[in-house]
Amino acid sequence: MADLVLGLAKSAVEGTLTAAKSAIEEEEKLKKSMQRDLMLISDEFEMMNSFLNVAKERATDEMVRTLVRQVRNMALEVEDCIESAVLVDIKKSNWWRSLLLCRCMLAAAPAAPLDNAVSAIELLKSRVEAMGQRNERYMSIVRGSSSSSSSKPTEKTHRQAIADAAVVGILSEARDAKKKIGSPRDLTELINNIDASLPLQVISVWGAVGDLGVASIIKKTCDEPEICKNFRFRAWVKLMSPFNLHEFIRSLLAQFYTNYCPQQGSAVDFLEPAEVMIASQDVLIKEFMKRVSDQRYLVFLEDVPSAFDWEAVRVYLPDNKKGSCIVVHTQQLEVASLCVGQSHLVLELEQFSSDHSVFVFFNEAKKERSSQRDLLDLIKEGAVQTPLRIISVYKEVHRLKMASIIDKTCDEYPEICNKFKYRASVNLMNPFNYEDFIKNFLTQLCTNYCTQHGSADDFFKLKCMMTVTEGVLIKEFVKQALINQRYLVFLEHLPSKEQLEALKEFFPDNNNGSCIVVHTQQLEVARLCVGQAVHELSTDHSDGIFFNE
Repeated sequence: MADLVLGLAKSAVEGTLTAAKSAIEEEEKLKKSMQRDLMLISDEFEMMNSFLNVAKERATDEMVRTLVRQVRNMALEVEDCIESAVLVDIKKSNWWRSLLLCRCMLAAAPAAPLDNAVSAIELLKSRVEAMGQRNERYMSIVRGSSSSSSSKPTEKTHRQAIADAAVVGILSEARDAKKKIGSPRDLTELINNIDASLPLQVISVWGAVGDLGVASIIKKTCDEPEICKNFRFRAWVKLMSPFNLHEFIRSLLAQFYTNYCPQQGSAVDFLEPAEVMIASQDVLIKEFMKRVSDQRYLVFLEDVPSAFDWEAVRVYLPDNKKGSCIVVHTQQLEVASLCVGQSHLVLELEQFSSDHSVFVFFNEAKKERSSQRDLLDLIKEGAVQTPLRIISVYKEVHRLKMASIIDKTCDEYPEICNKFKYRASVNLMNPFNYEDFIKNFLTQLCTNYCTQHGSADDFFKLKCMMTVTEGVLIKEFVKQALINQRYLVFLEHLPSKEQLEALKEFFPDNNNGSCIVVHTQQLEVARLCVGQAVHELSTDHSDGIFFNE
């Protein structure tokens, strides 16, 4: 009897141990399965989060709203399920241990928490996969029906890429031009350089990244005393869209009244501001035309949105041939270019950061030829970004005039000093000696260099070159000194055109309006030095000045 009881007990223990081992293995399998499903659901949850971040851009789409609602509900269930799984793992359910007690007590084992968690996760996984497949099916239908509209973003991106390339090109061109030309230094100088006898000039101001800094540039220009002196009528008007002629003329007249300086001339019978506010459009236009028909004016137009708006405004700003000026500010690169015209120049006015600068578009207008023009006017008229110019003189009066221009530039000709920072006057001795020529040339560059308009670094380089005595080396130094610099050189007593060609090796053509004035005793040499299309200046003493345009 005892043996029977012992055998039954042994069998029960062995059965329980076998069940416990199976339970442990099953638990490990379930946990691995649950972890695998949780990883998949977590990845899907991450995509749901990204979807919700960008879905707000298409919140008006009915399908997107439905999908957002489904994703939100699914996300809440995913969160609850993950929390339950973590709780089961923390408790280390060890439900197989209770199995030992349950088998011993011959009671039915309750459902294990891990089983419940695994079942819930498998169900959730199936729902997540089904939602993804369903949305993919419906989205493919939407994509098929909107294939025509899908090309719009691509076209927009392509246009943006072209615009960005244009900006980069403008940026590079403007900065290169500023290095070569060095002038104008600011908008004030550019406007003040406009001669009072020129037709109406248009200047465009454009910012590479919005209009940051433009207002301060315009304000500084408006308040400049020299601007106030040169332009009796000044206005700064923000252009509204759509264009309203009545408000535009009213704003101009109000600004003319506010900015007019009585000490600049005789008193002007303006309409009072109160009268301007109640005047009809016809009265305002008549008053405005009376003011600008025979007076020099300066108008700043802020934020011109399109070329169409510019043309609408341009009609009411007459050309009175008195050097008036319109400064157009726009945020559109194309508008900035169109307002000025095709053959314009671009310079960088101010750089605020590595990717934001303010640029100015303008035309270098030349004064019309007059019988009173002399050698000085001819030199000053040289446009930037033009090839090296040659002017020849053969009368003694012009030789003395040119020598005076070089010697007294800083005191009497500040405009020449500002345009040509490198200036020299060299007498070509006979017989000619290269080393003597170079030494005299460098001495002249140093003597005539004005640090007020130039830089201390350039002046220091010139002084250092004078210490070099070796002929071959100093030749190269002279060439390097003039590269990218705008220079004015006067060569006295040139014997022949061949001599000029030989000397040109020292004078690089920087395409920045540099100028060489040669003096010779021979009329034929004077003509040959200029080239084929010879022009003779027609002034009182001008039968000895030749140039080429």
